[in-house]
Amino acid sequence: MNKFFLPILFALLLTFTFSCDKHQDFGLNILPEQDLINTNFADTFTVNVHTRPYTHIQTMGKEAVLIGSYKDPIFGYTKTSIGIQIQQFSYPDFTDSAVTYTVDSVFLMLKLDPGYTPYGKIYNPLPLYVFPIKEPISITRRIYADDSITEFTDFSDTLGYTEFSIFNIESDTILKIYIDKSLAYKFIDSADYYFFNDSAHFTDRFPGFIITPGRNFYDAAIYKIPFPAVINPHITVDQLTSGLYIYYHPDTVSDTSYLYKLPSSGMSKYFTLIEHDYSNTNIFNSNNDSVVYLQTAGTAIDVSFPYINALKNKVIHKAELILQLENPQYTEQTSYMPPKQVFLVGRKPDDSTAEPVFLADYFNRQTVEYKGFQLQFDHYSINVTHLLQKIINHPDQDTLIYSIIDLFDNQQLTRAVLTTQNNSKPLKLVVFYSNY
Repeated sequence: MNKFFLPILFALLLTFTFSCDKHQDFGLNILPEQDLINTNFADTFTVNVHTRPYTHIQTMGKEAVLIGSYKDPIFGYTKTSIGIQIQQFSYPDFTDSAVTYTVDSVFLMLKLDPGYTPYGKIYNPLPLYVFPIKEPISITRRIYADDSITEFTDFSDTLGYTEFSIFNIESDTILKIYIDKSLAYKFIDSADYYFFNDSAHFTDRFPGFIITPGRNFYDAAIYKIPFPAVINPHITVDQLTSGLYIYYHPDTVSDTSYLYKLPSSGMSKYFTLIEHDYSNTNIFNSNNDSVVYLQTAGTAIDVSFPYINALKNKVIHKAELILQLENPQYTEQTSYMPPKQVFLVGRKPDDSTAEPVFLADYFNRQTVEYKGFQLQFDHYSINVTHLLQKIINHPDQDTLIYSIIDLFDNQQLTRAVLTTQNNSKPLKLVVFYSNY
């Protein structure tokens, strides 16, 4: 009789051994089939997440800027302003004191990015002001989205104003703002040897512009303006669209108007300042614990793993943090796109303005190859294998707080509503592991 009882007992023991295996759970496909041979368990673990303010993102040195203001139905108002600092380029010779000039027209022309769908209501008028930057920007300064606009202008000297809207998104691709002629006269009157040959002398006189919707928020739209990262030597000044245009003529030739154009490639620094108004939203409402909110230069999602000590003395073969979009339709071409990729980074406690600590974990465990995690229709899958193993093995060295952020790498506004474990479509931490 024992010869029948032993196989049955062995089968029961096998069943019991693998009873916590949850291979049917979402996340099994993250591990190649050939790697599952030595994996005894696949389980899900609790993840705690919450929304916090996160505005300190560097925006200078990107290949585009954002200008405008709009109202999101969930995230409330957002407003963006841009700063442009002019550098020395090639200038007409205004140094002959015997010649006087008359300025006919001055305007700032900025070409919109044709591949970017503006956020908001493009038909609503967007007020835009141009103010001079008060002081030259230090060559070593980093500029962040949450830097105060009052550091750059006091709103007292309006150089230009327009109301902008789009009626045909394919043909209305130019933002044109007429500038007070006094700027051009100052440019001509300042022309001397040092003006043309000393960059510090030039920027002292012309630190640049701030273009902004002003002090108020508007239910209009936000537009993207690209700048060339590299100047193409085969492109002439006349072929560049974005730039500062000055039409003038010598007083001796009154029937002819000459064009001087400072192209966009002559604008040495450009950056975006981003402001949000969450006053009438539930973004930071702690009672709303079924979703969390991620927004460019506005919010981040803090993440913690409270029960991973249960994996002590285990070998983690693969661990995947799966973040679910509450509404996957936002992954389509809509006005409220989620980030194409998100980043799991560390930050020092009690230092919200510190640079994020990139985790050498995900791509060959090298920070330099870290590129974030791509959106996959309705979720992000973040590989946290090495991170969890490190936290478990060296808990005394785990001094960081971990956050999901959007880094503004695509120079566009994004936002996402993600689920928590209290949602009917919960986020998950799926871990494949075995005993030593």
